[in-house]
Formats: sequence, C-alpha cells, structure tokens
Amino acid sequence: MRLLVGVLPGDEQAKVARMSEDDLIKWLKRLSCQVEKAGAHLKVTAPEFRVDLEQDVDLVEEYGRLNGYDHIPAALPMMSYAPLTQDKGFFFDQRLSELARTAGLSQCVNFGFTSAKFQTATLGPIEAYRAAGLEMDPQPVALQNPLNEDLDVMRVSLVPGLLKNLLHNIRHGNSAGRLFETGFVFRHGPEGYLQDARIAIVAWGLGQNLWQKSGKDEQLFFEIKARVQNLLERLGINSAQFNPWTNGTAQLLHPAQAATIFVEGRNIGYIGTVHPKWASQEKLRVPAVVVELDTKALSRGQPRVVKFKPVSKFPAVERDLAFVLPKTLAASDVAAEIKKTSGALLQSIDVFDVFEGGNLPEGHLSVAYRMIFQDHEGTLNDETLTALQSQIVANVEKKLNVKVR
Repeated sequence: MRLLVGVLPGDEQAKVARMSEDDLIKWLKRLSCQVEKAGAHLKVTAPEFRVDLEQDVDLVEEYGRLNGYDHIPAALPMMSYAPLTQDKGFFFDQRLSELARTAGLSQCVNFGFTSAKFQTATLGPIEAYRAAGLEMDPQPVALQNPLNEDLDVMRVSLVPGLLKNLLHNIRHGNSAGRLFETGFVFRHGPEGYLQDARIAIVAWGLGQNLWQKSGKDEQLFFEIKARVQNLLERLGINSAQFNPWTNGTAQLLHPAQAATIFVEGRNIGYIGTVHPKWASQEKLRVPAVVVELDTKALSRGQPRVVKFKPVSKFPAVERDLAFVLPKTLAASDVAAEIKKTSGALLQSIDVFDVFEGGNLPEGHLSVAYRMIFQDHEGTLNDETLTALQSQIVANVEKKLNVKVR
C-alpha cells in the first residue's frame, strides 16, 4: 500500500513537533517500511502484515509511540475556522413567537405530518390559498412508512393541525381559546422537496363576560384582525391591507368573513371565519377564526429601524365626516383617500359609526370617520381646517363617486 506522509521544514519542525526527517525515516525502517523521498514528502510502503497502517496519521502515531510521547510538546492545534454565521430565520422565528405570545396567544407545536384525508377534507381545493400568496401542493408529500393511517403525509398548511387542537380543546370543555403555531409546511419542488416557513392562528369562542355575551359572532373576526394588525405593526409593517377575496374564497372559510392580507405589493396570507358547514360537520357550536401568514414574506427587511418623531407642542384638532357608501365599497378605500389628501397633518383616522336604513338609499351605508389633525410648525386655524376639509370632501366624492352626508 502506497502512503504519503508530510515532513515539516527544519525551523517549523523543531518548533512544533521536534521531529527530524532522519529520526522519522529511522523509525519507519525499523517498522519494516520502505521509505523513498518525494520532494518535501516521504513515500512510504507499509509491510503486508501491518494492516493497521492505512493513513499518514497512522505513521505519525507510530513515530510518537516509538520516539516517546513525552517528546511531543503540548500545543493547541492549528485551525483556520471562523465562527458560523447566525441563522436569521431562526432568530426571526423566535421574535415572531415572542410577539405572538405577548399578543395573548398560546403556542402549539404539532407534528410535521398529518392525515391526508382530514387535510384534504378541511382545506379543499388549494387554488384559493395560492391567490392569497401561500404556496401549496395539491399532492402532499407522502410518507413511505407512516406511523399510522392518520399520519401519512407531510402537511401543506398549519391550519388543519391547529383545528385539531381546537376540536380537542372543545371536547374537553375549553369553550374559548387563542392558539398559534410557527413551523414548516412541505411541497414537491423541481429538484426535490421544499419547505416553507409559516405562522398560523386559530381562535374560538367569545369568553363568558357580560359585554361579550351580547356581541355578534363577527366580533371574533375583528378581534383577531386587530391582533394580526398589532403583530405586523410590531414588526414595522404599517401598510397592511385586508382585502376581500376576489377569485373565490377557500372552502374552509365563510365567504362573507374572509380576507387576503396584502403587504408591500403582494398577498402574504389570509384571515377568515370558519365556514358554518365545517363547524356543523365537526359539531362546533362557537365561532372560530383562522389566520395563516408566509413567514418569509414577513421577514423581508427585518429587523426594521424604528423611527421616532418629536411630540408636537401645538394642540390637536378633531374633525368628523360621514359619507354615504355603497356596500360594495370598502371603508378603507375612503380612509386611504382621506390620508392621501391630508398629508402629514393627519395624525389618525378611525371609523366610529356605521348606520343603515332610515332615508338612505337601498344597498348603502352611512360611515362616519373621526380624524385627528396636528401641525408640528404651529397651531391649526379654522381657515386651514375648513379648506382642508372641503378638499377632502371634493376628492373623495370625485374619485370614489360617493356623497358626504
């Protein structure tokens, strides 16, 4: 067997290993090895009976044993390794989970595999989810040796697992809950399998206090929507839009209580109330809302720099405006036009009243907006505010074809 073992040059040899070439050749020949010089290396042929001599390190070990381990100085090995780069995805997932917990959600950890039958029956066709910005595979990745028939494929969404958590809680007497999970979903790729990071939320029940007992089921949807908005704002995402599903709502969701979540030029997920048909099938007697977001889309540009503005020393002024809107027009469209017209003077805008009936036209609503104006340069006078209010009304009526009430 032909082996090569390197010999250090003179100065380094005396300094590091205290090993001379002559000594090394002497000990190798005593082991019945044939030694030939090959430039800066030695070519060594081990005898047939020394089957343990397979690599150059075996020869170095023999030299140390014969020459004496006490002649080898204690020294740290020479290394050229650098610290590993931090996994940004891991740290963002940790931060996302922390924000979700501070929003009052309890964390779940489910298996990465699930039941193909339950997953398909729950989610239905996946085209709607793709329209919401989530990549899903119509054919889930199957397991070759599943643990049982209920865990036979890799999950394509986190929502079915959370819905199982919901049903388990309901059947054990927990009539209200707020859960979330972060993790991977799986799909086929052009050259193998792919995994996508997601965060999902499931919420059910309205609690038992006096105020919530008198509310409608839709209030759960708006509660979770507010929590999602707060979560996005904590990540520095302040321009999220909740838009109606235009290409058909997912089978799992109530068609009148579902929205895609649009952030910085693209859909990144959805929010919706569970369809009454699914709730009836699973004997679910309380409202339930689900959310699923693309974690990779959320992590773009993170961490974001927080920008602070000085507090104005001049007083804020409140103004109210009500518009008669067709039910097909989103209240957020009017708010967006008001923001565009007002510019930096507008500090906040909220819908504080919605009225239907009376002398309003059929299919229309009266939506009232409360606006807070403030200037950092001086006190706003009536002239400026009246002109601005007139401009707001004119722009909204012209561009959205609505009337001020």
